[in-house]
Amino acid sequence: IIYTESEEEIKKTLEKKWAKHEKLVGKMVGIIKQYGLTQKAVNEMQRSIGVARQEVRGENYVAVNNDCVAELMDMEDNTVDLIHTSIPFSNHYEYTPSYNDFGHNSDDDRFFEQMDFLIPELYRVLKPGRVAAIHVKDRILYGNVTGLAMPSVSPFSDKTTAAFAKHGFVFFGRITIVTDVVRENNQTYRLGWSEQCKDGTKMG
Repeated sequence: IIYTESEEEIKKTLEKKWAKHEKLVGKMVGIIKQYGLTQKAVNEMQRSIGVARQEVRGENYVAVNNDCVAELMDMEDNTVDLIHTSIPFSNHYEYTPSYNDFGHNSDDDRFFEQMDFLIPELYRVLKPGRVAAIHVKDRILYGNVTGLAMPSVSPFSDKTTAAFAKHGFVFFGRITIVTDVVRENNQTYRLGWSEQCKDGTKMG
């Protein structure tokens, strides 16, 4: 390393960072030696296409794990009394490492392109005059992400209404639930086992 006397501190910082890098590389090599990086491991990390259908039947229910679009295509017309669901919020959540996952989209436009396969099937299977109750959430977009230097709101609920109307659904109402993220988080932590282990008295 070539440096001047005035750059002594820069050299020390560089050496510290290099030592951290060497430690990290050593740790990564150890992990690969222990667990391997075979083609099988690489394949397991890749995204999948499709899903193996699973069905469970009870006296009063049928539960199915499947691609919802494929499942609906096999259902008869006008056979559903109520559609009550919470669709993914565009690209906000990704539920599975599958290309079929509705959360695996880059933006709202791509998400609603995928919904264009689902919504007509929902309309077809729902009995005339019955309700499709769809839970969605308007999303806060942070200024450091949008470049606007201030938060803004993505009207995802309005976009969802328009998408369903495009395929024949009639919009007749909206119920707004005011939420408090801090309160929700506190409730989540309050019920957590790890928090109970730390101090069970604060759960009351």
